[in-house]
Amino acid sequence: MRQAIVILLFCFIALLAEPMSIVINGVPLKDFVIVAPAEGAVAKTAKSFADRLKQKTEITLPVVAVDVPPAAHEIVLGIPSRDVAAPQFAYDDIAVYWKNGSLHFAGGSRFSIGTAVNWFINEKLPQLADKPLTLAENERIFSSSAVERDVYISDPTKLPVHWRYTWKPEDAMMQWQTKIDSLYVKNPKRPLVIAHRSDARNYPENSIEGIISAWQMGVTGIEIDVRFTKDGVAILQHDETLARMTDFNDLKGKDGLPESANVTDWTLEQIRKLHLREGRGGVKAVLTPYIIPTLEEVLTVAKERLFIILDKHPNWRYVEIDGIQSKAQPNYIFPIMQKTGNYTSCLIAFGRLGSSPEKQFTAEQALQVQKYIFEKSGQKPYFLLRGWTNKTQSARLYAEQLKKESLTNAGVIINGAFYGERPGIEEATKKLCSDMPDVLFLSWTVNKHPNDNPAGWQRIYDAGIRGFMTDNPIGLLKFIVNDLKTAVDK
Repeated sequence: MRQAIVILLFCFIALLAEPMSIVINGVPLKDFVIVAPAEGAVAKTAKSFADRLKQKTEITLPVVAVDVPPAAHEIVLGIPSRDVAAPQFAYDDIAVYWKNGSLHFAGGSRFSIGTAVNWFINEKLPQLADKPLTLAENERIFSSSAVERDVYISDPTKLPVHWRYTWKPEDAMMQWQTKIDSLYVKNPKRPLVIAHRSDARNYPENSIEGIISAWQMGVTGIEIDVRFTKDGVAILQHDETLARMTDFNDLKGKDGLPESANVTDWTLEQIRKLHLREGRGGVKAVLTPYIIPTLEEVLTVAKERLFIILDKHPNWRYVEIDGIQSKAQPNYIFPIMQKTGNYTSCLIAFGRLGSSPEKQFTAEQALQVQKYIFEKSGQKPYFLLRGWTNKTQSARLYAEQLKKESLTNAGVIINGAFYGERPGIEEATKKLCSDMPDVLFLSWTVNKHPNDNPAGWQRIYDAGIRGFMTDNPIGLLKFIVNDLKTAVDK
């Protein structure tokens, strides 16, 4: 009896070790070759595709460059492809189809092709185990096209985000009340997550598409940079100039456009003729079809969906109150709140940035801004001021004053980035958070900071901080759901 059980066990293990039986149009998957450009992002996607196929099926497929002689059966990724008669694909267009004995993953960008691969691995492949796939010539088994910009600004669920098929946030992550609760530190398992300049891993920084992408991930809010155009319109742009993030250098001086790269020398109509570059931009970054958004569009999208931290504060003021932000440009945010009916997304979010008067924004001044907005609108905005645990001890002072006088929460960004390696800061942070556990303290780990990773996030959490600003929002969200160790877990 024991011998029979052992034999059965060995047979079961052997079955588990066998490759999955995947057949496409009568061709076993093991007989395909993956074809992609020799270099670049799609080449990396091809290698990842092969690795993930091996992990899922135990089948190893070779990856070859597009310039090698064709094999009998190929999985073709990217542009240029073997299908010379393929239609032109726009940036966000995707098509997976069968032609001339091969499976083609076509698209207009590395993100489109990556989305097609993610769909195949995570959605389609599990259905193919021991179930042959039969396709007609030129039959598309998956396709997706770009959506009009006005459509997804009106309804952010309509944007087919680039990372879909890789992550689904918990329902609670999408609820506005859950995000408000995070500001009040009501649930230790739900830290506040701010995406730095939106989702810049999948879209251009400060783009409306990146903002919607971050929201669909389940973040609590976004940090964005606001500047004003020549005709007084609030737009999103980090730099003073348009050179890094747009095709300014290609279009300057043409068709009546300005020669100057300065944002303040361009009207909104002129800026709308430019297009954003992928990610953090730069002259080598690929140009996208996306354009620079206005703050009005952002507040429309964010209403009861996202909190917003506005940066580049010398360029604007929250409200028109004498003596507050007097060194900043008289470009006011409040009229945009009125126009969109969104008074609660914009966090009153900057504080002590230095010792000079123009870099100071006290808790008392912030409370005046809150009172002004409440009296004009009947809505109560929230706080996330900036202070220090050492030096001036402004973080503690701000938190104490906000706790006493705020109509809503007390929230403080401490020390800027989390530099726990600096003498005394980590200890001071832990004491502050321990003394005031009902105050939301946030730190950031952006710009390739050594703590912008799971080990760093856990370290920050262990210091008592319950808010994070990150360049890797989807990674942080997955960490919070799957790996974060709270006091209850330990």
